[in-house]
Amino acid sequence: MSSIDFHAKISGHEAFAWIKNCLENHSLLPEDEEQLVNFIVSHKPKDFKNPRKPRASKKSSQERASDDYQPSLCDAMVWNDHLGAQCDKKKVDGKCFCNRHFIENEKHGATRFGIFLINSDGDVQKQRYTHAFNNTEDKMHLWDGVERPKKAKKTSSSTTKGTRKCGICGECGHNRKTCPHRPMEPEDTGAGTGLNLIPSHQEFNQARVNLSDTLSQNTTTEETQNDTNETQNDTTDSQETVLLLPDPQPEDLDEDLSLDQHDDDGDGDNSTVMYQGIQYILDTEDNTIVGDEMDVIGNWDPDTQTIEWINSDISKFHRLAVFELKAKNESKQA
Repeated sequence: MSSIDFHAKISGHEAFAWIKNCLENHSLLPEDEEQLVNFIVSHKPKDFKNPRKPRASKKSSQERASDDYQPSLCDAMVWNDHLGAQCDKKKVDGKCFCNRHFIENEKHGATRFGIFLINSDGDVQKQRYTHAFNNTEDKMHLWDGVERPKKAKKTSSSTTKGTRKCGICGECGHNRKTCPHRPMEPEDTGAGTGLNLIPSHQEFNQARVNLSDTLSQNTTTEETQNDTNETQNDTTDSQETVLLLPDPQPEDLDEDLSLDQHDDDGDGDNSTVMYQGIQYILDTEDNTIVGDEMDVIGNWDPDTQTIEWINSDISKFHRLAVFELKAKNESKQA
């Protein structure tokens, strides 16, 4: 029995003739064609769906890569998950490519991934392109077994690390702080503070030590005197009791005193100001504190009654003068 391809497409007339032939061979042909048409229409299947054609099993990438060359198919190579395989489209008549790869070859002079070449001996050779369209300037193909090239480290062509330019002279190898062309700052001698001191951290620290020793000695002397007074009060009951009033306390050294309104030496632009017990010369024209040599050492703020020093050394000299003044006042009280 011959098999019938039920999936073949036929027209309605062909189906009509087919049924007519079947009925003729079995002597079941109606008297006229109209009865035959009615007979066929009345027996048309209702809600009928053609059985689904079984699909061919899909090949894996490894199977496609190992398939034999098919002369009827396109000679172009496809990516096939970086393994490479023959294009499964049929060739255009008289060409070695399908329509898609034929247009690609005409545009770029090559296909994207490669081609199947047939030698004179009839052997088939797979030629995989290393770059797209066989152009080294285009995208590179990382086929199976091809290692990704390592990226070259970027090197600076102009300057290397650690050769930043100085902000003063514009040369390399140093910064603004160590620049040999850095303008020299004027030497701070403590002018205007009443102290002829050279700015030195060692001298400042030594002055703090001396001040601490002086305060310790004053405290010991005061305790000894208090013990002597208590002994005398216990042994001499008939002695007249004397009320010892403390000496007037000096003004709070941390309090900012107001500006004196009188001028010195008849100069109308200069006045004196007391700041934390230390007297300074004030230039009333621009509210600046000047030293003995009339150099600016700070700025006077009349609103807050404070002085903003021009550098840290001058500020240290002022604090040292305040410490010494405080030590002298405590010595007098003792």
